[in-house]
Amino acid sequence: VDEQDVEPVSKYGVGFAPYFMSLSLWIGGLLIFVGIYFDPHDRFKRIGRNAKNRAFRSLVYLLIAVAQAVVLGFILKVTLGMEIQDNWLYYGSCILVSVTFLSIIQCLMVNFGDVGKFLVILFLVVQLSACGGTFPLETLPDAYQQINPFMPMTYSLNLFKESIVGRSQGFVTQDVNALLGIMITFIVITFTLDLLHMFRNRIHRYFAKRKKNKQKVTKTVSE
Repeated sequence: VDEQDVEPVSKYGVGFAPYFMSLSLWIGGLLIFVGIYFDPHDRFKRIGRNAKNRAFRSLVYLLIAVAQAVVLGFILKVTLGMEIQDNWLYYGSCILVSVTFLSIIQCLMVNFGDVGKFLVILFLVVQLSACGGTFPLETLPDAYQQINPFMPMTYSLNLFKESIVGRSQGFVTQDVNALLGIMITFIVITFTLDLLHMFRNRIHRYFAKRKKNKQKVTKTVSE
């Protein structure tokens, strides 16, 4: 048997890094909402469940996702000393994946309540099995191979691989476009629902104020 190494890595952990980076960013996004959005004491009023400006709240969470990505990338590269072939692609991939994952989590958990929480966990479990991070895709059951192209972690995994070990596979553009498409779709859904919620509240306040003024006029006429 003739063997040829393609983009070899120096450590076993580096080979698994893309898989665990994807997992970490998804879990991180989940913990952000559990700790901030669902805070029982409502300490983060402007970005908590009862925030008045939902569009502002959604934007803040996306910025938190960017911060999470930079911290993860910095820790792996500087603290743990992981060798990176393309620093710009590496940090850009971390940010893109983090924002994409958080946009999905935000859309589900904010708009679908307890059902959304369940879907976020279910989506994570399915992705861990279907993204091909632990075993080659060809060795997975047919069902996982069929849903693999629809899993965000499929593209985050490939993108991290190319940013860490090199671009020899040539799938960077495809992976970036797929993640951008997913991210934009969920962000548009979230902000559309935010705007509809704000518009509904304004209409409600308008009619409530009108009703209150009408009651005042009626009371004045009666007197």
